[in-house]
Amino acid sequence: MSPCPAMQGVPSFSSNFPQIFGISENIPCLIPCAIDQDPFFEITRKIAPKISFEKPNLIYSGFLPSLQGAQNKMSGSDSESCIRLSDSPKEIQQKILNSFDGGKDGDKMMNCDMIVAYQFLHCFEEKDCLIKEIKEVRVFC
Repeated sequence: MSPCPAMQGVPSFSSNFPQIFGISENIPCLIPCAIDQDPFFEITRKIAPKISFEKPNLIYSGFLPSLQGAQNKMSGSDSESCIRLSDSPKEIQQKILNSFDGGKDGDKMMNCDMIVAYQFLHCFEEKDCLIKEIKEVRVFC
């Protein structure tokens, strides 16, 4: 995360994305963020009207688990802890396989909540019944 509030606030203003919005300016923005980024966007919300922009709106989400373990937060500054949009499908597959404990730690195998691949299902799988079924048949755990 950038320590500079101005850099954190850049995605709050549509004029920074002419390739998406064209010449349209001042389109209201919804910023998905985790609570650790709140101070940066609160500063942006206070400054926006002073520079003739709409205040961005925020929607808070939980942290995605790090590929280095479900107890860690994913960080874009560590390429091995995250999946990037620029990663190839093969790189993504390898990162997920590297994150899978594979049964080395017996305690982790008893607790699905410790397994990163299972945690990702909670973030991206829409069907809760499928997540529950995977846990019951212990596909991961």
